[in-house]
This record gives sequence, structure tokens and C-alpha cells, in this order.
Amino acid sequence: MWLVEANPERRAEKGNFSVDLKYGEPISHYTHAVKLYPLYCTFHNNRSFAFLNVQQYHHATEDHNESIQLKPSYLEYYIRKN
Repeated sequence: MWLVEANPERRAEKGNFSVDLKYGEPISHYTHAVKLYPLYCTFHNNRSFAFLNVQQYHHATEDHNESIQLKPSYLEYYIRKN
């Protein structure tokens, strides 16, 4: 029986810890977190970075733009964009 992780912060935490292993795994965790809580800009930003590391630039740009749209006052998003 599979247990579904309903806590988006926990899914993002799993993504953060799995970054060093392989980038497909964090993308999966961040995607799940985004589905559970789509208005939390950090999940989009972290998934953007994971997409960037596997050279999926289109997806990285989409997520990055979404994170800026959700929280335009957060300077880190603009710095990373460049």
C-alpha cells in the first residue's frame, strides 16, 4: 500500500535533499509540492533550478517566471534569472 505525502513542505524537503543524487528526483518532489500548493513561489523556484540542471530550459523559464509572478518582491528570483 502506497502512502501519499500530502505535506508540500515535506515533498520540497525531499527535493532539496535529493539534489545531489539526480535531478529527476527533485523535479518529481517539487512537482508534487507545486500540485499541492501552487501559490507557494519557492516550490516553483526550486523546481526551476532542478530543470536548469538537466538542461530543460523551457520548463526552467516557465517555473522561474511563475515564481516571480507569485512574489515579485523577492530579489533572489531576479538574480537567478540572469
